[in-house]
Formats: sequence, C-alpha cells, structure tokens
Amino acid sequence: MSTSSALEVAIVDWDAHKEVLRAIRGEVFIEEQGVPKDIEWDNHDQQALHFLATLKGKAIGCGRRTDVVQHFFATQLSSFLHF
Repeated sequence: MSTSSALEVAIVDWDAHKEVLRAIRGEVFIEEQGVPKDIEWDNHDQQALHFLATLKGKAIGCGRRTDVVQHFFATQLSSFLHF
C-alpha cells in the first residue's frame, strides 16, 4: 500500500494482510450486517484472491474471489468508509 491520495485497489496476500482484511470484514459483515461468525470465517481465505482498497494510504474496503463449486466464482465485497 502506498500513501497516494488516489483510490487504489490491489491484489494482496492473505497471510500478509490478514489483520486488516479480517478487521474490515468483521465490522461490515459481522457487526453491521449480522452475518454469523461461523459463516463469515469459512475455510476459503487461504485459497481466495483478496483485494484491498485504500484511499490516502488508509484501508477502506476489501473483497475476495473464491472457487466455491467447480467453475462458479463467488465474490464478496465490503466497504469500510470511515475516512
């Protein structure tokens, strides 16, 4: 992540960015939308393609793409707009 003033979306590694990705998803899905923790924290994160959106260097959103069933892709997007 850079300190650019522009909105940036980058593909990120789960292990390297797990803390910020979990914080955003926890607030958006579990706290705000009431998604049960056992549904949100599934076993797909290690294999998923993760995206992190930043604005002025601050994380404001994330998403992931997973192979759930053969050639079906599920995309999960969350926004964290407290900037």
